[in-house]
Amino acid sequence: MPTPTDKEVMLQSIIDKINQEKGQNWIIVPPGPLGPPDLCIFRETRTHKQARREIPSFWFETNEIVAIEGAVRSALQLAFME
Repeated sequence: MPTPTDKEVMLQSIIDKINQEKGQNWIIVPPGPLGPPDLCIFRETRTHKQARREIPSFWFETNEIVAIEGAVRSALQLAFME
């Protein structure tokens, strides 16, 4: 099982890439202690939009970067459509 730090590092690299491409300012928000372990929460600091996506832990364990990035991008796009 990936440690929270490994997961955060992988997510942060994806968020940094998206922020640079889109000129946005997404950050990772830690889920509450009662939230599902696969829940990832992101907030855009300028618009205050929030995106939530459950990303399976095994994707991080097996370094499924393409799948993780796709899930993050999809969540962020949906947040701007709301």
